[in-house]
Amino acid sequence: MSYFVNWAKEQQGLEKICLEVFSNNTLGIHLYKRFGFREEGKQINQIRLKDGSHADVVFMSLFLKELDGQELSY
Repeated sequence: MSYFVNWAKEQQGLEKICLEVFSNNTLGIHLYKRFGFREEGKQINQIRLKDGSHADVVFMSLFLKELDGQELSY
């Protein structure tokens, strides 16, 4: 993940990285937040799981200018 974010910072004209993650993927959400991603919104009950419950789709983004001067090495 750090390689990808550092690569993205070097790309001219790229300002924002966006991703989608299921709400039941708590480890993934935690990882993305460690890298500075913020939640932008949700689609509620977007996927039905095997056990019959539902999960949301969480939209997250990272504005690269917020990382100016930072080299990520997680």
